Amino acid sequence: MSYLKSVLAPFHIITSEEHWRHMFEVSFTPLPGGRYALAYDPGINQPFRDAVSQTEGIADVDLTRFWKAVACPVLLLRGERSDILPRAVAQAMCDRPKPVKLVEIMDTGHAPALLQESQIRIVADWALQRACPVP
Repeated sequence: MSYLKSVLAPFHIITSEEHWRHMFEVSFTPLPGGRYALAYDPGINQPFRDAVSQTEGIADVDLTRFWKAVACPVLLLRGERSDILPRAVAQAMCDRPKPVKLVEIMDTGHAPALLQESQIRIVADWALQRACPVP
């Protein structure tokens, strides 16, 4: 558990031990002999490593055309301390035909864990505002 807490420290998860147990259960897979392995594809970054080894680095990819083609309202959550999605880029993502609601989660790394009631409420309120009325 201490390893998980250290790895997820940038995400500023302030939760109960029950939440940490949940994070452990979804983050690790039990192995024979009482050991654990990370529950994700360890090769997930291989395409990026291959691209970097074949070039002088990773170049920016302009996905604006695809982003602007998204035909529904979007809730964009950004962790204040994200090292992947700069604030300026998140703000620029709001400039598109369909509405984007940008919410920055303070004191949090790239992907908010959505374990805190205040974070869950942001998503729930946004979704409820878009719910179709029941006839």
